[in-house]
Amino acid sequence: MLKLPNGHKYKLVYLDTNAISEISKNYKNAFINFFEHFNYFESENCQGYILVTTVYNMFELNNAREEYKNKIIEKFDLIPTFIVEAFPQIIITELNGEDFIMFSTGAKPLFHNQFSTVFNQINELNSNDKTLNNHLNSELSIWKNDRKSKKSLKNLFESSYRLYDANKYDYNMLYSSRSAKIFSYIKYQFLYETKSSISENSIIDSYNTCVAPFVDVYVGERSIISWLEKAKVQYDFMTNIECIKISKFYDK
Repeated sequence: MLKLPNGHKYKLVYLDTNAISEISKNYKNAFINFFEHFNYFESENCQGYILVTTVYNMFELNNAREEYKNKIIEKFDLIPTFIVEAFPQIIITELNGEDFIMFSTGAKPLFHNQFSTVFNQINELNSNDKTLNNHLNSELSIWKNDRKSKKSLKNLFESSYRLYDANKYDYNMLYSSRSAKIFSYIKYQFLYETKSSISENSIIDSYNTCVAPFVDVYVGERSIISWLEKAKVQYDFMTNIECIKISKFYDK
């Protein structure tokens, strides 16, 4: 839960790319059902909720087909949303006790940024900088090598984090963070608990789960949600996180 300077408290609801897409398209009435569901958050201890997504999701959504991207902009340019850090930045942020929210988006003039302006910034960045794609390609090679020999959760974390900094930090300290543990757990599921091929989307999904310990609700696709539910057995810090499949909001 987040407490703002005005004293109001809000629950944080994370949305993955699939959730944002389905809500934007109102697939099977998902837009209406989603917002009707979260009206239940209003109580004397909580003024409502704030949506959360990661910068990685913004990159993915920016690549959506034009007709779907326009629907996302139409809806989410008007909806207050926090854009937050994910792996690996969130680990240091957590250990330093800092705020993992990068910036917020929402309707003008209350908000400086909207989804559409973020997409424009990404387009400008993509024309000059291929760092993210290069990194994901390198990470994909690491994952494929990790899959060949079953590694511990800590070793899976270290092999990925070394892409960012091989010398500066103590990996024992880094792995003490909740964000590192949940990332490693989800990476383990992708590598060893399914025989499905690994893709860049698998990597981004695992990066994004780093935010799970810091939100009240995590809305995503079926596999990730089932793994996060499974993680509750191993990690106490996941116990009170409500994990919801986006399909819950479809008309039956």
